[in-house]
Amino acid sequence: MRGSFSLTQEFAQKKQDRALVAANNERLQQELVTAEGERDAIVQQLNRLMNEAKAKEAVEQRKQLFETADKALTSAESLASALRSEHEGCEQLGVQHDHINRQRKALLQIDADLLNAHQLLDRWEQTLQHIEDVTDSISGEKAKEDVHKERLQTAILSRVSAEAEELTAKSHHETLTSAADSIRQAVASIAAHLPIDRGDCPLCGEEHGVVGLHERVAKALEAIDPNVVDAERRVKIATDVLRECTEAVTHAEAELRACKSRIVELELQQAGLAADINDLRTNVLLDGDTLPLAKESIRRREDANASAKLQLDEKLHNLAPLPAPEVFEQTQNAYYLAVRALDAAQQGRSEASSRFEHATAALAAINADAPPSKKLEELSLAQNQNANQLAELSVKVMAEQSALDRQQVQLADVTNRVSDLETQLSDVQSRLATVRASWRQLSFPGDPTAEVASSREAQLQSSVTELARHSETLQTIKIEIGAWSKLEQARLAQSLLDRRRGELSEDEYSANFRQRVEREQSSQNRLSQLLDAMDTLNHYLSTEITNVQKHVLAVVPRWQALLKRVVREQRFTGTNLDFRSVYRKERAEVSVPLHGELVPVPAIASEAQLTDLQLTFLLSMALDHQWSSWRGLLLDDPTQHHDLVHAASVFDVLRDYIVDHGFQVVIATHDALQARYFMRKLQNDGIEARIWSLAPTPDGVTASESPWPNKS
Repeated sequence: MRGSFSLTQEFAQKKQDRALVAANNERLQQELVTAEGERDAIVQQLNRLMNEAKAKEAVEQRKQLFETADKALTSAESLASALRSEHEGCEQLGVQHDHINRQRKALLQIDADLLNAHQLLDRWEQTLQHIEDVTDSISGEKAKEDVHKERLQTAILSRVSAEAEELTAKSHHETLTSAADSIRQAVASIAAHLPIDRGDCPLCGEEHGVVGLHERVAKALEAIDPNVVDAERRVKIATDVLRECTEAVTHAEAELRACKSRIVELELQQAGLAADINDLRTNVLLDGDTLPLAKESIRRREDANASAKLQLDEKLHNLAPLPAPEVFEQTQNAYYLAVRALDAAQQGRSEASSRFEHATAALAAINADAPPSKKLEELSLAQNQNANQLAELSVKVMAEQSALDRQQVQLADVTNRVSDLETQLSDVQSRLATVRASWRQLSFPGDPTAEVASSREAQLQSSVTELARHSETLQTIKIEIGAWSKLEQARLAQSLLDRRRGELSEDEYSANFRQRVEREQSSQNRLSQLLDAMDTLNHYLSTEITNVQKHVLAVVPRWQALLKRVVREQRFTGTNLDFRSVYRKERAEVSVPLHGELVPVPAIASEAQLTDLQLTFLLSMALDHQWSSWRGLLLDDPTQHHDLVHAASVFDVLRDYIVDHGFQVVIATHDALQARYFMRKLQNDGIEARIWSLAPTPDGVTASESPWPNKS
C-alpha cells in the first residue's frame, strides 16, 4: 500500500509539471498563429495587386481580339448575303424549270392515257359490233335449230314408218317362207311317193295321165319360189329404207346437237363480250357509261391537255434560261464556303466576346474587393519582418514541444503502472463478488466458510440418495401402469369387435369379412379388366381415327386439282386440310393461305365458294373411297349460289365423272335454266338425261317427266 501511495504522489507531480510546459507551449502556439495570420493578410494583399495588373492587361488584349473578330464577322456576313442571293436565285430558277418539266411529264402521261383510251374506244366499238354479229348469229342458229328440229321430227316419223314397213315385210316373208316350206315339203313328199305309172291325182282324184300328172307336180314346185323371192326383195328394200331413215335421224340429231352447241358457245361468247363491255364502262380512262359519253369525255380531256401544254410553253418562254450545271455548282460551292466562313467568324466573334466578358468580369470582381491598406513597398517590408518572427517562434515551439514530449513519456510510464495496479485490484474485487453471489444463491448465512459448505454437502448427498429410491419406486409404478394400459386397450378392442360382429361368432364374422374382401377384390379385378378393355378400345379407336385421317388426307391432291377447275379465285387452289385436337377430340380444319398466313375458309369464302369446296371434297372422296356398289351422286342444288358461267365449271366436272368414271348423277334444283343447260351439255356428249318436275296437287306432290324434244 505504501508503494501505491508514493506512486500516486509521483503521478500527481508529473501531471503538474506537464501542465506548466503545456501552458507555455500553448502561449507560443497562439503567438505563432497570430504571426501566420499577419503573413496570410500580407500575401493576400500582394496577390490582389498582382491579379489586378494581370486582369487589366488581359482586358486590353481581349478587347483588341474582339474588335478584330467583329470586323471579320461583318465582312463574312456581307459576302454570305450576296452569295446567298445569287445561289437562291439559281435554285429558284432550277425549281421552276423542274416544276415545269414535271408538269410536262404529267401531260405526256395524260397523252399516253388518252391514246390508250382511244384504243379502248376502238375496242369498245369492235366489241359492240361483235356483240351484234354474235346476236345475229344466235338468231340464225336458233332459226336453224327450229329447222333441224322439224327435220328430226320428220326423220323420226319416217323411221317409225320404215320400222313398221320392215316389220310387215319380215312378217310376210316369214309367213310365205313357212307356207312355202310346208307346201314344198308336202309336194315333195307326194312327188317322192308318187308311182311312176300312176296317172290320177292323189288329192283331187282326177285322171291326168302319167306324163301330165308329173308335169303338174313339177310346175307346183316351181310356182312357190317367185312369191318368196318377192317377199325377200320387199324385206331387203324395207331394211334399206329403215337404215336410211335411221341414218337420217342420226344425221339430224348430230346437226341439232351441233347447232345447240354453237348456240351455247355463242351465248358464252356473248356473255364474255358483255363482261368486256362492263369492264370498259368501269375503266377510269374512258370515264363514261356509254360510248358517246366516253368519246365526249376523252375529247374534253384532250382539249384541256392541249390548253395546259400551251400555258406551260408560255411559262417556259417567259422564264429565264436555266444556268449551266458548272455555273450552278460554282455558285453553290462559293455559297457553302461563305456560309462555313460566316459560321467560323460567328464562332470566333462569340469566343472573343466571351473571353472579353470574362476578362472584364474578372477585373470587376477584383476591383469590387477593398483596396489594400498599404503600398507594395510597405507590404514587402512587413512580409520580411513577419517571416523573421515566424522563424523565431517556430524554434521556440519546437523546443517546448520536445520538452512536452519528454514529460508525456514519463507521465505515460507512470500512468501505465497505475493502470496495472487498478486492473489487479479490480480482478480481485470481481472474484470476491462472484463468490459472495454464489454463496447467497445457496442461501448460506454470513460470509463464505468451509465448515458451512461441508455441512451443506452432506445434507445434499442424503437428499440425492432419497430421490434415487423414490425414482426406482416411480419406475415400478410406471411399468404397472403400462401393463394396465395394454389390458385396457385389449378390452376396448374386444368390445369393439363384439359390437361389430353382433350376434355372429368370431369365426363366422371372420368368414363373412373374408368373403367381403374377396368380393371387393373380384370387383376391383373386374374394374381392372374394364379399364384394360377401355384402353384397348381407345387404342383401336385412335388407330382407326389415324387411318381415317390418312385416307381423308390422301384425297387432298385430287381435291386441290378439282378446286383449280371449279373455283376461279387462285388463293383457294392452296386449300389445306388439317386435323387438330380440341378438348381431347379430333377436329378437322380447312384453311387457305392469305398474306403469308393460314386463315379459316369460313372467314373469307362466299356461299358459292363454300359449296364448291364441299362438293369437290365429296367428289374426291367418292372417287378414291367407294362406299357403295352403286356409283351414284345425289346432289341437292350444288349451284344455287352460282351464276351460269361459274355453274358451267361444276357441270363440266360432273360430266367428266359420268363419262370417265361411270357415275350416275341425280341433281335436285329449283333453277330450270341451269337444269336445261346441264341437260344440253349431257345430250351434246350423247349421255342420256331426263328432267322430272315436282308439282303440288290436291292429292299431294306428284312427279312427272318434263317433255324434252331432243331426248334420245
